[in-house]
Amino acid sequence: MTNKLKTALFAAASILAVSAPASAEVIIIGDPSGVFPADIETNSEAPLILIGAFDTPGEVEVNADATGNGFTNIHATGSGFQVGSSTTSGGGAGVLRVIGDGSAGSASALSDTSFAAGIGGDGLVEISNGGLVSAKVIQVGSTSAHDADIIVDGAGSTLEATGGDIGFSGEGVGTSRSITVRNGGTASAYGGEFGSNIQVNIGDTFTVTGDGSSADFEVALSVDGAVNVLDGGRIDQFEVPGLIDGFPADFATLQIGSLNYLNNADIPMVHVSGANSEISLTRRVKIGGSDSVIIDENGMLVEDPAGGFVTAGTSGVLLVENNGIFRTTSEILVSGEGDGASGVLTVRSGANVFADSITVSTGGLLDGNNGFIIADVNIAGGVLAPGDSPGAMLIDGDLTFQSAASVLQIEIAGTGPGDFDVITVLGDLFAPEGFTLELSFLDGFAPEVGETFEFLNISGENTLDFAMLQVMTSGLPDSFAFDLGFANGVFSLQTISASSEVPVPGAFLLMFSGLAGLGAAKKLRVGRMARQ
Repeated sequence: MTNKLKTALFAAASILAVSAPASAEVIIIGDPSGVFPADIETNSEAPLILIGAFDTPGEVEVNADATGNGFTNIHATGSGFQVGSSTTSGGGAGVLRVIGDGSAGSASALSDTSFAAGIGGDGLVEISNGGLVSAKVIQVGSTSAHDADIIVDGAGSTLEATGGDIGFSGEGVGTSRSITVRNGGTASAYGGEFGSNIQVNIGDTFTVTGDGSSADFEVALSVDGAVNVLDGGRIDQFEVPGLIDGFPADFATLQIGSLNYLNNADIPMVHVSGANSEISLTRRVKIGGSDSVIIDENGMLVEDPAGGFVTAGTSGVLLVENNGIFRTTSEILVSGEGDGASGVLTVRSGANVFADSITVSTGGLLDGNNGFIIADVNIAGGVLAPGDSPGAMLIDGDLTFQSAASVLQIEIAGTGPGDFDVITVLGDLFAPEGFTLELSFLDGFAPEVGETFEFLNISGENTLDFAMLQVMTSGLPDSFAFDLGFANGVFSLQTISASSEVPVPGAFLLMFSGLAGLGAAKKLRVGRMARQ
């Protein structure tokens, strides 16, 4: 069966319409260097589908409804499908709407190779009510400064890469590049020769929001932009058995901050928020820390005058809050060995993070108020800061301070519940080299003699030698004296002098007590942190 397409795909504000029945599948044939309209045939070769081209915009709707434009499926079997395309004669903005009848796949736009939006002009793709867009590879955006947005809306609506990645391409400045999966929609990447990934580049946003909304991949989620999992959405890793086992030992299935861009003012972030919102992974997670080359505003590597290229550590943030869940069956590494690396893991407001272990290296921070961490926690030169000026944190696992440079920050703003930080550890405390305890007194609060702050609860064994503990303070008058004690699994700080009589400017007197098995009580003069 052969029909003639009466309206050019790139015609301004046009709607693709053919005289085929609503149930017909049509394959659009066009010569990208030739002239539209194109033939519409079944079971034929299709070099390329362009919606918006030659500096002319275009709009196409595929609709399962018989009252729509007369067909339900379009299919490119050749070199691809572009919405907002690029040609040697110029690009053009494009809009594609794929609207089903409520059942999955009831309307579709298919490509046997690639599907791309926003390549040479602005591209908008809306998939709704059971619509399907499927190709081996899904590309969003390019190095050109054009918007590229895909919306997957409603149960049964699907965006899928069946032989490769869902990825954002380029670092166009001043553009909007996004994929939004909402109201029960799905985005899925699978079937690649070496597994399939979701890649989110600088300035890009990938959002999964609403109960029943989901995204999944096989190998890696790489984030140099923003990933949001909100209000019941979820992202899952469905690992191909045996595939990742052959990857390098330092492979991370989630890398937040893998590259350094000079023109990127925003730190790469993954945000999980809301009840039933979840990211579930099977391998290592890295938050910042990778030693990476630096890319300038022209997309070029920054050269080192001494030879080679300049490198630096990357930054990244993982924020889990409002009863959200983040889990991996492997480890989470916060920051790393790269020069200037920084990573932040924040767990707050009833959120849960599950992992085999969490390691916070130099430049890294683990913080949050009313968060639950189900993992062994290792502070390896980084900072542990329970609370949120102030607040509480629970660790269901062991807590280890691996070096004296590791820091525990405790904030104190009063004596009542919730007025000072509290951390509860359901496992053991290990500190073979001690650590640094930073005490910050907030909002002008100055404790009175006898006031006590129980800030660290240990359910298991405590191996800390207090002689190796370094203590710093900020926010107090020049001289205070405290007793730092440990008894019945509780570390406490008690004010024993609130006068200015201790003759040590810029310091306070700290005494250790209740240290059975750890040696006699000792006095230690402690330096003051720089005032905030």
